[in-house]
Amino acid sequence: GFAAAYPRDVAGLVLVDGAHEDQRIMVNGRPTRIRDWAQGRLAAPPAIALDRELLDSLRAAHATAGTDTVLEAPLDRLPADAQRTWRRKMNQPLFTAARRAEMDWSPEELARMHAERARNRRTLGSLPLLVLEHTPNSADPLDAERHAQQQDLVRLSTRGWLVTARKSGHNIHLEEPEIVVKAIGSMLDSVGVARSAAATDPAK
Repeated sequence: GFAAAYPRDVAGLVLVDGAHEDQRIMVNGRPTRIRDWAQGRLAAPPAIALDRELLDSLRAAHATAGTDTVLEAPLDRLPADAQRTWRRKMNQPLFTAARRAEMDWSPEELARMHAERARNRRTLGSLPLLVLEHTPNSADPLDAERHAQQQDLVRLSTRGWLVTARKSGHNIHLEEPEIVVKAIGSMLDSVGVARSAAATDPAK
């Protein structure tokens, strides 16, 4: 990930209900592990380029698509102006392409993460890590499993800790945004304390 490629640019991480490499979801009524869909593909290096053929095909696909997008919960709780912005962005061709790519490559990324953690459970070393999870639903076996996996994500670092949003589902940033803001603030405080200690102690 970014933290591994650019360690000097990352002082700490906050994961907001992040995916575990062994996470399962329901597909056709059966629990399915996301990484099992991986095909062993390697993503091309990031590049900034204008692909006119791709843009033209995306625009053509959207030419007949409706723009009256209905926002499902909890997106319908956003302020009216934010909902209008969300609908407008959802109907842009590049949004569809980006979302499709995210779904397409998630299994590959989780398979890569699994392989790395098979060699070393603490792939983030001592990087400060805050894992923010939603309230587990004890009646849902997969959600209970997810809670255990969130606890395991804390073990990515020797300096990880877990915070639970008590009133949220997966979209914590929409249902309890103040929790996300507080989590980021806690991380900044943690990093700030560590930097101050290092600055005053020549041995660090």
